[in-house]
Parts: sequence; C-alpha cells; structure tokens
Amino acid sequence: MEWRRQARATGMQERARFVLMWLEARTENMRAALMVWFTVAAVASVGHLFPHIEERESDMFTSEAMLFLVTLVPDTRSSIIMLTDATTNVTSFVNTFLSLKQDRGISLFEVAWDVQDSNVTNLQLLQVVHEARWLRQRLWSVTVVVVSDNPVFLAAFSDSSSKGRLLMWSTRLLILTRLPVSQLQILHNILSVMNAMLVHMSDSRKVLSVLMVCFSMLAFLPYSAWVDKPLVLARWTPGNAFIITTTLPFFPAKYTRFLREPTLAVATESFHSQKVQDNNPNSKDHTTEYLAQGMHFRYRYIHAGDETFGSKQQDGSFSGMVGLVARQEADFAIGPFAYTGSRAEVIDYAWPTTVQYLTILGGRGRPEIDPWGFVLPLATSVWVSILVALILVPSVMCVLPYCFPVNENGKVMV
Repeated sequence: MEWRRQARATGMQERARFVLMWLEARTENMRAALMVWFTVAAVASVGHLFPHIEERESDMFTSEAMLFLVTLVPDTRSSIIMLTDATTNVTSFVNTFLSLKQDRGISLFEVAWDVQDSNVTNLQLLQVVHEARWLRQRLWSVTVVVVSDNPVFLAAFSDSSSKGRLLMWSTRLLILTRLPVSQLQILHNILSVMNAMLVHMSDSRKVLSVLMVCFSMLAFLPYSAWVDKPLVLARWTPGNAFIITTTLPFFPAKYTRFLREPTLAVATESFHSQKVQDNNPNSKDHTTEYLAQGMHFRYRYIHAGDETFGSKQQDGSFSGMVGLVARQEADFAIGPFAYTGSRAEVIDYAWPTTVQYLTILGGRGRPEIDPWGFVLPLATSVWVSILVALILVPSVMCVLPYCFPVNENGKVMV
C-alpha cells in the first residue's frame, strides 16, 4: 500500500520563517538544503492552485464583465437580458450584479447544450429567443448579454436571434467569451451589422499564485470583411482603469461612412420610383444618390412585386418593401413609410429625411334650399319639449273649469 501526503499551500508566516533561516545560514549545505525545500514548497503551492485556476479565471472574467457592463450602461432604465449555456458559470456574474445594488432588472436565460442532439438544443434556443424578444418589447431599454465559450452555441445564437428578430438597432448586444478572435468568424455578421460589441479575454498568464488577465473590447464595422481588423475600443486589467485606444464612444454609431464601398440593395415599390417625373422633366429623386455619396456605397434597386410599402399578412409575414427588408433581401428601403407597431417589430426606422403635412380638401356643391332647415338650430329635445307644451297647456285650460264649482252668475268659485 502506498501512502501519499496531500499537498497544501504554505502560509506566509511559514515561508518568511524559512527565508530568515536561509539568510542566517552559514554553511553552503544548509543553504542548499533550504533552497531545495523552498523550491518543492513553491511547486506544491502552484500545483495546489492549478486545479482551480480555470474556475478562478472564469469567475474573474464574469465579474469584470459585470463591472464593465454597469460602467458601460449607466442608465438604470436599461435592463439586462442574459443568455448563456449550461457550461458557463454565471454565479459570479449575478453575485457581482447584486453586490453593486443596481436599481435595474436582469433576466437570465440558460440553455442546456446537448452535443448529441443539436436539433433539440437549437429548438430550445429559438424558444428562449422568442421569450427574450417578448420581454424586450416590454422594456424601456435593453442590453442583451451573451456569455459562452462554446463556438457552436454562439453560432446557434446568431442564427436564432436573426430568425427570432431579437435584436434591433436600439437593442445593445454584448458578447462575452474567452475564445480567440480567430474562432469567432461565425459571429462576424451579427457583430458588424448590429449594435454590438465583443469583450474577450485577450491574455491570461499564470505567474505562481497571481493570475494576470487582460480584457479587450472590440467593435466590427458594418459590411467589412473578416480579414479586416476590428476596432479595439478599450483594454483593461482587473483593478485598473480603462485604457481608451480610440476616440469612438462605446457602442459607436457605425453607419456613418463605410470603410469599404459595398453594393447595397435598395427596395422600391416600383422601378419608376428611382426617377420620379411629373410635368417637370427635371424632377428626380436624389435621396439614394445623396446617401451613397455621403456614406460611401454603391446601390442597386430591388422591385417589390406587389408594389406596396408593406403590411403584415395573416401568416405573420410582411409584403412589399417591408417584407424585402425583413427577409434581408434588401439592405434598406426609402419611402414615405408610416410608423406602425407591426412594422416596428421587424424593421428599424431611420431619422426622417423629409416631413410632409397633408391636407384633405373637398369641393363645395351648389347651394340648395332645405325646407326643414329651420329645425336645425334647435336640438331634438327642445323641439319635443315645445310640442309637449303646445299640447299640454290647452288641454289643461280646457279641463280646469270642470274641476271648480260655479256660482249663480256663472263664475268659478275658487
């Protein structure tokens, strides 16, 4: 039978005592012996630390992410919707949130990831996205936080959030992961198109009992290629202040001027809308051309088959230009769109470029004589009261003499 002594971490007082013994030692043999013992003790301490280093790294990551999120979104009216897989420890995240005593709401959705049956997991994730979308529609402001180190889960979330219409431009998305950026190509579309940022652990080094961690906050530009480097907005280490690396704010307005010159699809209700000609042959719609020059993109028109602006159908789909944008067949549409609740569920409205005031005019017909026009000045109840009075008063005057006695001269005696 073999007996093994359980390794334990040496305390600071015990280590200091042996250091003093080493300094006071006068012989080389004593120094060598103490050096060997000190080395073994240090290795044992680090070996005792390594089994928990992954857990400490995860707790530090979630705690720092919570502190960063609260600093990033100071408005207490902004609620947090958090989605994660079952393998991610979110206890530190929630505990840090509770310790900050924030006067805001937080909702946690957890999806158990089944490797053997991914179809069931994708269905569950889609249901969770629908529940989160229902909650998002009833909150003032929402920041969606996704915490996962599983690339398959992150890819499924990207697909489900697009199908479930969870994210709008007004909804902020923050993805927290320890995966390297090279493995996040599956998230490039959602990170570049939506109002999203990525926070990941860019460096993690273990130096004896001290865990050195560095965090980075990245933003991806819209319509950029995967080979393009993302914008590094800030870096920080636990306990230190943010190091701002750019003049852009957090969650920057990315749709100002594109880095590349993409070709965007513009939805129209009919092809003649790109050149509106009335009686004036010089009349032309320059809105799309103006945006293309200012934002640096090329464009092509897509025709809406039913030539409508779009409305919600019985099956839940949308027709017209709204349907083209909702199905991502067109990047945007230009037109006098009326703001409706059903449209706001699937599209984002831009700031209006023009404001028009409409007035309905009706032609006046020939004057006609109405024989009953004298009745109009008075209400019906007034006319009824007049008729009742005309009938009731003479009747009372006729009946009244028969109700009192008459004297010899024919006068009524009262």
